[in-house]
Amino acid sequence: MSECILNLDALEIESRTQTVFFATNEFILYKDKNSIVLSSCDGTELSKLKCPTGYRAFECCDFGDILVFMFAGKHISVVDPFGIPIQYELEIEKFGHSITKPFCNGDDMIVFGAQSKDQVHFIGYDFMRRTRKFQTQSWKMAKISDMLVDANHIYGLFDNAYIVCCDVKTGETLWSRFETGIIKPKLLRYEDDILYASRGVLKRASKKGIDSIKIPLMRVWTLEALIGEKLYLTASMGNDLCCYDLRKQKTVWRVRGQMPILQTLCLKGITNGKIHDAMILRMKGFLSVIDLTVGRSVHLIHSDRIENVRKTRDHVLIHKHQGRTDMIASARNEND
Repeated sequence: MSECILNLDALEIESRTQTVFFATNEFILYKDKNSIVLSSCDGTELSKLKCPTGYRAFECCDFGDILVFMFAGKHISVVDPFGIPIQYELEIEKFGHSITKPFCNGDDMIVFGAQSKDQVHFIGYDFMRRTRKFQTQSWKMAKISDMLVDANHIYGLFDNAYIVCCDVKTGETLWSRFETGIIKPKLLRYEDDILYASRGVLKRASKKGIDSIKIPLMRVWTLEALIGEKLYLTASMGNDLCCYDLRKQKTVWRVRGQMPILQTLCLKGITNGKIHDAMILRMKGFLSVIDLTVGRSVHLIHSDRIENVRKTRDHVLIHKHQGRTDMIASARNEND
């Protein structure tokens, strides 16, 4: 699959009045009246499917050859760019209502968190056969605050206080931990453990217990990304973005801000011909692109009423008020 590398020397933004669900340098999937249209980039219509209600509340799993969309926690659409799309509704009476994004997990399977009445659980679901592969035990919790899936485990954060780890093949609960303070998403995987922030302190949880990592002169607000040994987190009530080296146990840099960071998105950027790690920060009224190697803002995008920022292979989608979408295409394809 192609990689998203933004040309930060000359960032070009294409604006559309429709909601765009997915975009690449080969095809685009967008809403047109009561339909979702799949077309090639030259405008040739490839297929069309019915647009479900609650379409703006969607998540997508990219399997490379196919895309699996979950709309409003129950409408599933399987889109093959070169085949016939499949649409159906999740049996919420049997499985519950999906309340998290779905995660890819092997061939034809997604993993998601669901809620049934006052209980939550995780489900491994074969979306082609429409069957449940596994289901974890249920917990009497109000919400799933965050969820993380890797090749072997499911990690869940319930009610911002309770962390569980389950086997991704069987759904068996392997361990759980309760935190007396509020845990702020995100959970991040580090080696065989989970990192999270609580009470201004970086915490590391595993089946052995919980360890605290105090960073001098910093109250940790949220964890945003982990690239190698570099942990990217926010501080100062979410206004500052910081880089902390876990191996060397020291702060590498800190970008001070004036307003809370609402969302972050990791990708690659190219500046003066050099490719580097980058991060988009969403704040009220604008986006900032940070060069993560030096901790410096290299681009500002002013835009009102941004609701969400997504990465779809070689594109960034900026979803805005009233269903409008801005798109930023990748500067290059890693296969070129």
